[in-house]
Amino acid sequence: VVKQPKKVSPEKERANQLRKLMKRKYSACVKMIKDLSTDQLPLKQRNKKTVKLSVSIPADKNIGDEITFANPNIPGQKLKVQIPAKADMEKRTFVASVPGPKVPFTKKENNLPKEFKEALCDYSTAFDDWCAAEETHNASLPENKRKDYKIKNEKMKKFDEM
Repeated sequence: VVKQPKKVSPEKERANQLRKLMKRKYSACVKMIKDLSTDQLPLKQRNKKTVKLSVSIPADKNIGDEITFANPNIPGQKLKVQIPAKADMEKRTFVASVPGPKVPFTKKENNLPKEFKEALCDYSTAFDDWCAAEETHNASLPENKRKDYKIKNEKMKKFDEM
């Protein structure tokens, strides 16, 4: 017995074609990323939000008491913390996480090649076209078979895997 191929609606066929195109453009972008030099890749701004700090416990304080101390990273900032149960009472210290120093943002121009920028643009357009086709296909289904498909949410995922 030969199985007949399942009939696919024109909306689903279009979505499938656009998905294949989008995947090809995605693969091309990933290959280009792997070929970029470290000078061409954008640097991620490193800004530690918190820093671990050893805090001395005053002689008149015990576990559970609150103490106030100055944040060495931000002049003038006072922090209040409760002495934790895991504090070292022999050395009279504990470790606290405090806000890190403010790092000024230094804008560095991207050094991405023009071909790569164009490839990213092509991929982005193909991804958006595929999302629109998926939405059209979803809307063409009977209501009980429709997915909860929000095109804006889907479009926001285009660079997640990259």
